[in-house]
Amino acid sequence: RIFNESKQQFLETRIETEVKTKFPGSKIVRNAYIPRPDGTTTEIDLIIIDVLGIFIIESKNITGKIYGNWKSDQQLSVSHPGGETFKIQNPIHQNTTHFKVLKNYLGLQSTLFRSIIVFGDLSYIENIYDTPYHAEVCHLNNLVKSMEKIAKRYQTTLETHMIEDIYANLIDKVS
Repeated sequence: RIFNESKQQFLETRIETEVKTKFPGSKIVRNAYIPRPDGTTTEIDLIIIDVLGIFIIESKNITGKIYGNWKSDQQLSVSHPGGETFKIQNPIHQNTTHFKVLKNYLGLQSTLFRSIIVFGDLSYIENIYDTPYHAEVCHLNNLVKSMEKIAKRYQTTLETHMIEDIYANLIDKVS
């Protein structure tokens, strides 16, 4: 468990470094606990606030082959190199929940939000093509390209004062 948490934190740090390098004007909030209407919270791995939009990043540092239907399956299968197979919650569905909670909390239009699932280097994704329109699935080495690709779909941008306001609103929601 500690090893998996360390792997996860390492991937999140690598994502943050990549984003800060390519988008120096962006603001990043890690491990944000966003309140739901029912009083519980949802944890978002990374929220990147940039002129290109608000990126909701779900990171998965899984060793193995991931397969299933990204659009319809509630769970995906993971075939570990050691031979065992297990299920994980479909990260697109997981991030869609994050999207809805964050959108509700911030009260902003849907077209400002972008959902991206980032896998670590040891994840093999069997089929990355059958993903919903509102989401991107990538490895870290394709993160910047995926951010730019999904931002182009919506053609909405954030002004500097909006980036600052959203960041200030979220910074107290971190663990």
